[in-house]
Amino acid sequence: MDTMYWGVFSTKTIKHTFSPFIRDNLIKCDYYDPEQFNKLGNDFSNTISYFHLNCRSLSSNWESFKELLLQLQFSFDFLGLSEAFNCDRDGRLSLPGYHDIMSRSRKDDNKGGVALCVKDHINYKIRSDLGVFIPHIL
Repeated sequence: MDTMYWGVFSTKTIKHTFSPFIRDNLIKCDYYDPEQFNKLGNDFSNTISYFHLNCRSLSSNWESFKELLLQLQFSFDFLGLSEAFNCDRDGRLSLPGYHDIMSRSRKDDNKGGVALCVKDHINYKIRSDLGVFIPHIL
């Protein structure tokens, strides 16, 4: 996998010409490589932590993804992955300390798709009745 950059979310408000509601609820996202992130100190014990990566095929880049997580020296509560492709068909994909990976992808195409990993200490319920997934649109 090529050099990967990913975001760490902070609570700094973005000032822009959006409506007050949108402006006040936006989150600033800073991007770090693993070395820069590790220099932050990783004292996020009282926060919910999120990680996002456009992985360009989770199955193809699985070993690189696991190596990146090890380099970060931090265990995020939620791992969001875009362009996961059809990772739900790959039985190798399992992370210690996380529930089974949840994913959604198009049935008629190998590209696109999203995945989510949730720490095993977090209880959750999948609400399919609230989900919107329209292949090739949303």
